[in-house]
Amino acid sequence: MRPIRAEGNTTFLDGRTWCVARPSASQAELQRALDWGCGIGRVDCSVIEKHGDCYEPDTIWSHASFAFNGYYQTNGNNRIACYFGGTATLTKINPSKFLALCRVLK
Repeated sequence: MRPIRAEGNTTFLDGRTWCVARPSASQAELQRALDWGCGIGRVDCSVIEKHGDCYEPDTIWSHASFAFNGYYQTNGNNRIACYFGGTATLTKINPSKFLALCRVLK
């Protein structure tokens, strides 16, 4: 028997989903995935660069989460768009609640 896979939009029943970095991912893995998201993935990462509106908190987790979610949201909220080599996960908690200055993760 083949496993059933969710396809298409992975929005939870009670609302939206966001794609964030897995807390268990290493900094090196997150950096590689972040570089891909901001490069080949074509996410506009200018706001997470130094002096950008979303630079703080200056952690690899928050910067990667910004890029991962940007890619996920612009690519149809599809589960495959939140993989990043296994360094990302879906959540139904808006991650911008944890960022002091950045409120663009909508």
